[in-house]
Amino acid sequence: MDNEILVSIHCLTYNHAPYIRECLDGFVMQKTNFRYEIVIHDDASTDGTADIIREYEKKYPDLFNAIYETENQYSKYNGDFYQIQNILQKAIKGKYVAYCEGDDYWIDPYKLQKQVDILESDPECSLVYTSYRRYIQDEDRFMDDVIVEKEGYLYEKMFSHYEEDKINVLTLTVCIRKDILEKLPPIPQDAFSGDIYLWMTASIMGTFRIVKDITSVYRILRESGCHFTEKSQIYKMFKDTGKLKIAMLEFHPINNIVIINSVKFRYLNHLIHYSLLTNNYEAYKDFYNEKKYFGKFKHRIKLFFYYFFREKHLFKCISWLYRVYNH
Repeated sequence: MDNEILVSIHCLTYNHAPYIRECLDGFVMQKTNFRYEIVIHDDASTDGTADIIREYEKKYPDLFNAIYETENQYSKYNGDFYQIQNILQKAIKGKYVAYCEGDDYWIDPYKLQKQVDILESDPECSLVYTSYRRYIQDEDRFMDDVIVEKEGYLYEKMFSHYEEDKINVLTLTVCIRKDILEKLPPIPQDAFSGDIYLWMTASIMGTFRIVKDITSVYRILRESGCHFTEKSQIYKMFKDTGKLKIAMLEFHPINNIVIINSVKFRYLNHLIHYSLLTNNYEAYKDFYNEKKYFGKFKHRIKLFFYYFFREKHLFKCISWLYRVYNH
């Protein structure tokens, strides 16, 4: 292959000093017949993460394209990850993008080569993902390996909540075509801005292919960007993900009415739980305003119960009881 950069490794990091060396070692050990770059964004870490990155940058100057913030961008943009993503996206030079955050790591030195071989040989393929391991940091132990199975056109399956239909696309295992990042459909501002947005778009534009080899380790921390312990945070993520899925269905419809109704009902269900847990009457009104969906579901009694508490003072009472019960 020529001397142009073919793959850009996309890495976000913040206060990952205990883990970042393992992450960077996984990047620099890659054995490829093409050039790749490491585009890493440190969001004004306060624990010495940036110093460790500079150490690697000095040792491997041809690999690293590091961005060091002096002001935390996550706080500046009220937790909007896509503002940070845009900073990295402007710096990326590769035809393909591989993802890994600073607290996760790769263990296969041929990970990128295996994925690029598939992408280069199959123009229909939009994304390649791999099997992985999960490591629970607090317990110092690995969980069962996750072996990926599903290939093909998987857009409809991205909406399923059934375990046997789920697609285990984990961010740190993905290598995706860069041009997909430039064709993302518009979504509501309060929809979940996680990577599922990218995977859904990729599933519209082509097939998913797999590498069954275990290439990566996902580190489970007590509190991270996608691993929450508070019920209100969990339901907010579920609610926002549901809103994203509804927006994607409007952008690119499917014909399966069972899946459509299931997505809408689960969104409403998570919305009501979130509004009660957070005593958020405005969120509850959003639920009530979605009554156009109510007639499509069998759970009429439950929905009638929610209707009853649409008055603000009644809502506040039931919210208090709900939070006491779920404490």
